[in-house]
Amino acid sequence: MAALTGIVHGKAGSIAWAGTETAMEEGVLSFVLEITNDVIDTTSMDDATYHSRTVGWYDWTATVEVEDTGFTIANVGETAALSLIETVGANSNTYSGTAFLQSVAYTTDVNDVVKTVYTFAGSGAVAKS
Repeated sequence: MAALTGIVHGKAGSIAWAGTETAMEEGVLSFVLEITNDVIDTTSMDDATYHSRTVGWYDWTATVEVEDTGFTIANVGETAALSLIETVGANSNTYSGTAFLQSVAYTTDVNDVVKTVYTFAGSGAVAKS
């Protein structure tokens, strides 16, 4: 049987907010980084049957889900450096940029642990290193 490729286990990942790193084993359950781009419709009246488009502004958001242990990563409205770190063995990818904490949500499920979900909005570019 061939080995699976392209699948990475997230258990060794971590995040850093304002320089303080919090690892998955310390209660961080997951994170999602979404980078988007506005697509601007430039179609004119004399174009054939297809739309014309161009690239607009870039944006990014990050969502971090943690076990609700009473530990607070950040407070709504705070701005700081945010890093999301994927670690696989000795290798890692770090996505970092300045962000502000846009919202905090608290979730409770009968079949799961109580969680806190932090949503960050990027300010400026996000870099991969």
